[in-house]
Amino acid sequence: MVRIFSRNRVLLCILVLLLAFCVTAGILTVGEKANAAVDPVWTDETVVAHLTDTHYYPLRFCDSNYGEEFSQYVQKTFTKMWLEAELAFRNSLERIKLQKPDYLVVSGDIAQDGERQSHIDVANALRAMQNEIREEPGMAHFQVFVAMGNHDLYNEEVFIFSDGTKQYTQNVSRKDVTKIYSSLGYPDLTDAEAEAYYSAAEYAGDTEKYKFINSTTATGTEITYQYESKEADNDYLEGEITYIAETATAEVVIGLDVVQSNASEGHVLGGTLTQATQEFLAANQKHDDYAIGIAHHSIVPHTTMEKEIMTGFIITDWINCADFLADYGMRYVFTGHVHANDIAHHISFNNNQITDFESSSNLSADSNVRYVTIKNGTLDDIKVQNAKIKNDYLTELDISDAIDGGYITPAYIQSNGTQEFVDYPAKRITDYSA
Repeated sequence: MVRIFSRNRVLLCILVLLLAFCVTAGILTVGEKANAAVDPVWTDETVVAHLTDTHYYPLRFCDSNYGEEFSQYVQKTFTKMWLEAELAFRNSLERIKLQKPDYLVVSGDIAQDGERQSHIDVANALRAMQNEIREEPGMAHFQVFVAMGNHDLYNEEVFIFSDGTKQYTQNVSRKDVTKIYSSLGYPDLTDAEAEAYYSAAEYAGDTEKYKFINSTTATGTEITYQYESKEADNDYLEGEITYIAETATAEVVIGLDVVQSNASEGHVLGGTLTQATQEFLAANQKHDDYAIGIAHHSIVPHTTMEKEIMTGFIITDWINCADFLADYGMRYVFTGHVHANDIAHHISFNNNQITDFESSSNLSADSNVRYVTIKNGTLDDIKVQNAKIKNDYLTELDISDAIDGGYITPAYIQSNGTQEFVDYPAKRITDYSA
C-alpha cells in the first residue's frame, strides 16, 4: 500500500510539472502573438462595380397604347419588365457616376432579347458614362468591360411594337458585338470606322440622345483577343470573343465568352468554357498574382443541385472548369443569369480558390449595382487580400419619360396592381423592388 501511494505521488508531481510547463508555454506564445502585427498593412485597393442582366429595351420601341399584341407579349415574358427597362438602366449609370469605381463590369443579357438597337443604345450610354467619369480627377484609368449573355446573341425573338403591332427587328452576331461594344473591352473604332459600320440612322440616332458616342480604351490598358487570328472571318465561333485585358494599374480582367448561342441554333440557354478558350487563356497568362473574370453563367454552383435543377444556368462540366480557372489564377468572377444575389466559393483540387459574385438583374426585383472593393496588403511577411461587398439597391425610379410619352398610364398601373408603389403625380416609382 505504501509503495503504491509513493508511486502515485511521483506521478502527481510529474503531472503538476507538465501543467506548469504548458501554462508557461501558453503565456509565452500569447506574448509572442501580442508582439506580432494585429491588422494587415493595406497597400492598395480596387473598386469594381458590377451590373448584370439589364435586359435593356428602348422605351420608344414599346406600344404607347399598350395594345393587345404588346400586352400579350409582355405578359408572356413576365420575368422581365419592358416599359421600365431603359429608365432603370439609365438610373443605374447615374448612380455609378456618383460612386466613381475603378472599373465597371457588365456580365451579359445586356439587351432585352438581343435587339440590335438595344445593344447600340447601351453601348453608347456606357461610352458616354466612361467619358464623363474619366473627366473626374484621378479617374483617367476608368474602364468598362462587357461580356455577353445567352439572350444577347443570335436571338430570333427580336421585336418592336412602336406602331402597335409586333414587328421583327435585327439581332446581333459575335462579330457585331466586337464593333458595337468598341472601347468597352473590344477594339476602339475611329469615327470614320463607326460611320462605315453603322447605318446612317443608327449613327445619327433618332434624337441627339441616341446618336453614336465614341470613346477609347483607357490609356495603358492592353487587350488580347481570342479571335485575333480570325478577324477576316464573317463571324466568330463560341468562345472566340473572349479577351484578356491588362490595365495600367496592373489589374487583369478577363471577359469570358461562355454563351452557347450561335448562328445555326440561335438562342441557347446554356454556357460552356470551350477547350479552345482554355488553351487561349493558358497561352496568354498576363497576371502575376490574380485575375478578375466576367461571365454570364455561374462558374460555381449557388444552390444545392444547381447543375441538376437549373440546367443551363451553370457552365457545363463546372467542376473541371472552375478548377481550371482557379488554378489559372482567376480569384474572382462576376456572373449573372439567375437574377439573384449570392456569393459562392470553390477550392480546386490543387487548393486554389475562386469566388463567384452572382448579382441580381438590374431590371427585376432586388435591382442593384454591386460594388466589390478588393484590398491588397501584408500581414507580417504574408501577402493578404480582402474583398468587401456593398449592394446599391434601386429604391425609387423617375418614370417621367414613360408617363410623359403616354407609356405608363393610370390604367397600366392599375392593371398591374402597383398603385401603392407608384406616386403618379410625382412621376415616380416609390418602392421599385416591391
